[in-house]
Amino acid sequence: MNTRRKKMILLLFMILLISIALYIIWIAPKIQLFSNESDGLDSTEFVWSEEFEKTNADLTVEDKKRLYIETTALTLEKNILNGIDKLNDVSIEINKTDEVTDVNIKLDMDSDKIIDEKEIDGILNLVLKSIEGLSKENIKMIDQNGNEIK
Repeated sequence: MNTRRKKMILLLFMILLISIALYIIWIAPKIQLFSNESDGLDSTEFVWSEEFEKTNADLTVEDKKRLYIETTALTLEKNILNGIDKLNDVSIEINKTDEVTDVNIKLDMDSDKIIDEKEIDGILNLVLKSIEGLSKENIKMIDQNGNEIK
């Protein structure tokens, strides 16, 4: 598979995950499945597209940026965790300002499991290419004990 096709698939996957995160964070909590009616079901009609438009209209530019950053971090965490069996958990914190972007990655693994150099490079490259304006010097990676990795 060529690089362009891989990038397109990754982009489509990220858009899908962002859409799912938007649904979970903004739309799902607003849906009432039950009301006070005697039959227990809400009789109001719900239209997804209208609710999504209302939800997005309520977001400020800062809210959209924050949501994008949070969704990106969650997507990266999930992809890394699914890609490396040796990991128990992954936490990613993205600190983005106008001047610089810093990323902190915490990898939680059992003491008898060690990820190799190739896997570390894969994580660094995935994060580096997923966040616009990020430089390798601004990525910090630690293990569950706080020891710096690479």
